[in-house]
Amino acid sequence: MQEYILEESIGYITRNFFAALRDRLSADFKENDFDISIDEWVALSFLNRFDDKNQQQLGELLLQEKTAVTRLLDCMQKEGIIEKTVDKDDKRNKIIRLTEKGKECYKNVVPVVEKAIADAQFGISSEEIESAKLIIRKMRGNLLGK
Repeated sequence: MQEYILEESIGYITRNFFAALRDRLSADFKENDFDISIDEWVALSFLNRFDDKNQQQLGELLLQEKTAVTRLLDCMQKEGIIEKTVDKDDKRNKIIRLTEKGKECYKNVVPVVEKAIADAQFGISSEEIESAKLIIRKMRGNLLGK
């Protein structure tokens, strides 16, 4: 039997890539005086594309548990980048929207994120990028039974 080498596994490699990207973005956000976390950036990005999501729908997009999403959104609301309103169709739900400050924050952060991604993809063809994304999506589907 061949020895298992953790650092050669796809899971470890993708985890390390994600950690490096997270560290780079955190440093870039700080350097540019963006007072948001990576998790807040991800939520901002989804809310910019899919405005008027309820908290549960946003949690599903963020792949986070309800309590983590609640804490994240409470922090974002205190920072004035989102607002929560009661869903008129279901009073138990909160509808989440970007404020003008949130929309402006999103617009300012996008170029920094795009630069970090471009740096990460330097020297890699668009075909290789698309192939890597396809493979990772297939592996995720395999794990989820899809």
